[in-house]
Amino acid sequence: MRPLSAHEILRIWEKGQNLHPLDRALMILSTACTEMTWDSLSALPIVERDMMLFVLYEQTFGTTLKGFAECPGCGESLEFDISTKNILANRKRISDSGEHVLEISDTNIELTYRLPTSLDLAAIVDCQDVQSGRTILAKRCILEAKKSNVLISENGLSAEIYDRLAQGMEEKAPELMSSLTCCARVAA
Repeated sequence: MRPLSAHEILRIWEKGQNLHPLDRALMILSTACTEMTWDSLSALPIVERDMMLFVLYEQTFGTTLKGFAECPGCGESLEFDISTKNILANRKRISDSGEHVLEISDTNIELTYRLPTSLDLAAIVDCQDVQSGRTILAKRCILEAKKSNVLISENGLSAEIYDRLAQGMEEKAPELMSSLTCCARVAA
């Protein structure tokens, strides 16, 4: 991966305006990672793809990300800085892109799964509700499901099992979110 040039940044901005954010992220990485194909970038777990984007940002623009948020309670605007060093420190926590196992002992179910990729997220873009998107995503990421050591179809799994798988996937990803406190609301 190499830093982006000013010309490449302008080209990405022009071409990326009308792209879905999933495609925009892949376009940015494909410009900087010419050694990787679009297909190989699409197959990266989202958490790894995003960490690569943070590395690229740091190489191209430096270690400070400028942020902006509005308080949902009072509408007060807040600008803040986040260090890419803090975000990338979590990179060591990322599991490899291989298989993971979730054992749900109270149901005797064991799921072998992989983390979601850009292709998986693209498959749920048009879902009408969170639960159906979560179910489709889980089905795409389950590599094997067993109940009491006997193979079962993921079609026979309940919504609760899919929810527990989603929680298991979240635990494999580093925490990138920060909480903000509205000074105007604290002072009131």
